[in-house]
Amino acid sequence: MKNLILSSLNEFDVDDENNIPLGPWCFRESKEREYLWEDKKFEKIFCNSQELKSDGDYIIGFSNKLTKDYSKKLNQIHGRNYSDEYWSILITPWIIRSLEIFFIRYKTLTKFDGSNLSVSIYKKEKIRSKDSRDFFNFLLSEHGQLFSYSLLINFLKPKKFKIKYLDEISGKSIKETNDKNKNHRVSDLRREIKQVINIIIANFSGIFIDGIKGLTILDSIQIGIRSKIQRKGYIKPEMFAEESNNAMTFLSKYHEFEEFIESILFDLIPDSFTSKFNDHESLAKFKLRLLSKKHNIFLIGAILGGIESQRFFVAQFKEERSGKVIISQHGGLSYGIAKAFPAMAAIEYQHADYFLSWGWKTHSNYKVNAVPMPSPLLSKNINKRRSKEDEIILVGTQVRLTNDKLASRIQSEEAQKYRIDKINFINALDDKKDLVYRSYFSEVDSYPEREFLKSKYRNIKFIDEKFDKRLMNAKCVIIDHPGTTFDISISAQIPTLLFWEKSHWPLTDEGYEVFKNLEKAKIYHQSGSDAAKFLNSISGNIDDWWNSSETKSSIDLYQSHYAMISESWKAEWSNLISKLK
Repeated sequence: MKNLILSSLNEFDVDDENNIPLGPWCFRESKEREYLWEDKKFEKIFCNSQELKSDGDYIIGFSNKLTKDYSKKLNQIHGRNYSDEYWSILITPWIIRSLEIFFIRYKTLTKFDGSNLSVSIYKKEKIRSKDSRDFFNFLLSEHGQLFSYSLLINFLKPKKFKIKYLDEISGKSIKETNDKNKNHRVSDLRREIKQVINIIIANFSGIFIDGIKGLTILDSIQIGIRSKIQRKGYIKPEMFAEESNNAMTFLSKYHEFEEFIESILFDLIPDSFTSKFNDHESLAKFKLRLLSKKHNIFLIGAILGGIESQRFFVAQFKEERSGKVIISQHGGLSYGIAKAFPAMAAIEYQHADYFLSWGWKTHSNYKVNAVPMPSPLLSKNINKRRSKEDEIILVGTQVRLTNDKLASRIQSEEAQKYRIDKINFINALDDKKDLVYRSYFSEVDSYPEREFLKSKYRNIKFIDEKFDKRLMNAKCVIIDHPGTTFDISISAQIPTLLFWEKSHWPLTDEGYEVFKNLEKAKIYHQSGSDAAKFLNSISGNIDDWWNSSETKSSIDLYQSHYAMISESWKAEWSNLISKLK
């Protein structure tokens, strides 16, 4: 009987064909991991982008159902009568991210339905986590992987699996995972201090602003004061009339998975929503008392998805003051354009009275009340490029060893194709002496880029510091994935080339139409070698190509949809806020 290897914690002989590793993470601790990643072929979990989108919609619906169910439970536990909206703001991020992770692992296991396999798992047991972040960090760790697959196998009990039980998981393993993330605790404290500062500023400026990419404290003060001055005489126009943000309804689809979730998930809920709830609630009420009662708008960025205490503050504001929550887009080439984007659609789109996009008005079939606005982050890069160096900057991204999201992004099983395409670009480039590489800031739970590239190119140079400054001075920027860097570079008018395989990053139909123009203008290429050959052909006159009418036209089209900029963005933001008050 063959052995199904669930994680690197299962000791096994990698050369024994009777051992079947479940995924690339099983080799993360192996000295021969690079060879094994190249040698072993893993099937994609999702066959195509439509399956991914359909399953993402299903997970949103399931999340909405569980949120309502858990709202009632939590009200009973805490003796409260909070609205479904209050609880939804608090627990939707934990629920939908948990559903994504467990669903992906459920589908991974179903590939082995009917197979005679031996598997070693933990006995069914409960773990405790301090908050949502601790919970997710644990699930992405080796112990967490084995724990989650153990829960699934214990529940599903595949008929042909021979199950062996390991020693029980101890509280030590989740503590070890959390100890590795102590730096987050420092960041959380800083965020709390910053939020109190933002409250004090709001009482002076007239608008509470928190977490907006590109906004400084001075910007927030100026926008708030301008909006107070402009408010008189303005009537809320029809374009800002509130629309229904009806959530996706739940349609049962994977009955076995639904039964599994109903049996285990609530028992795994973090302490922040149970034993520590009163502490978070008290802090949120305290902060709300500090905020003047005149405030009826929260203008926020990426704070609902991450930090519990900040979500408590927003939820308390909605509950006590029935104010409006305006959420601003905080990243590029996912919002508005990724075919599947379930987590943020549930966490941000559904909870935003208004969602400030970087140009788009609709995103797939998601319910979102989008208002296109110029991005402060991008607008600040207008005319920022002055001096030009000889550097050609190649910008990479993170490819996870473990799939953990249902978003339209590269799957772990496609990582080797992604890395090979990068090598093909470098190999096809005529002049490599000015090439420098910018790797993703973290290699936790991902294929290590730096080590991989050094093994191929001993003298390759990396950018570790002052990336923003060097980006503005670059001769050319090459980007091998969708991301905010492209939006920044074109806002500063830096010649930019893109390359990636379309199937790795599925877009909306509208997004593909916009990218057709980028491809026609030779900005986007479907392979690294094609991008390098084109760069070779224009090496002596990059600016002529970049300033051509066709290139400018394609960039203008893209920016109007997904990367709006304006030199008068502060006035436009102030005007919008004055109309929404």
